[in-house]
Amino acid sequence: MKKLATILAMVLGATNMFAMGAPATGTPQKGSSLMTMVPLILIMVIFYFLILFPQRQQQKKLMEMIKNVKNGDKIVTSGGIHGTVIKIDKTTITIQISSSPKAEMTIEKSVIGKVIQ
Repeated sequence: MKKLATILAMVLGATNMFAMGAPATGTPQKGSSLMTMVPLILIMVIFYFLILFPQRQQQKKLMEMIKNVKNGDKIVTSGGIHGTVIKIDKTTITIQISSSPKAEMTIEKSVIGKVIQ
C-alpha cells in the first residue's frame, strides 16, 4: 500500500508539472490534449499491474486448486467450515464435517477457500 501511495504521488506530481507547462494563450497548443491524457493512462497501467494482475493470478491458482480436489482431501470453506471430501459431483462437493458418518454437508465447489490435504 505504501508503494502504491508513492507511485500515485509521483504521477500526481507529474500531472502538476504538465499543467504548468505553457502559458495560456488564445490558441490551444497541439500536444496539450495528449499531455493531459498521459497521467490518466499511466494511472490505469499502474492500477492494472498493482491490483488487477495479481488478483487474476490468485484467482487462477484457486480455480486450479478446486479443480484438483479429490476424495479424502481436507478443505476449509470460505465460511470457515472444515471438512473432508467424500463425494465430488460436477458443481458440488459433499464433505464430512465431523467424525460421525451422518454429519455430511453438500456445498458448491466455488465456496472452497483452501485445501489442507
